[in-house]
Amino acid sequence: MASRHDRDTQERRRRLRERQENERKEMRRRQQEQTAALNEIDGAVERLDAAREAVAAAVARGVEVFGSADALAEVVSFGVKEIRAYERHHRRHRPVAERKVPAPAAPPSASGEVPVAG
Repeated sequence: MASRHDRDTQERRRRLRERQENERKEMRRRQQEQTAALNEIDGAVERLDAAREAVAAAVARGVEVFGSADALAEVVSFGVKEIRAYERHHRRHRPVAERKVPAPAAPPSASGEVPVAG
């Protein structure tokens, strides 16, 4: 027959195990919340970057359409400095396929004739 001391010891051990398990569950829950918060921040930063790229592209297009940053600045809420900064940003970050790169010259033919585009 178990003595009262043994029963008390078993009860203390059981409560300790329960407390430790609850602490582990709480730690896992906090880690999941933190991971979810970090993922949410990452998504928001990606959307913000995409929005900045879109504004820069739209402003660069506006400068092309209006002919100059000064002309565009007269009709939008951006100043000339900000417009030029958006233009620079767009030039530096636009996709490679969009950049205006001159076509490579065609190599001369074996006979020495220069190919004629046509």
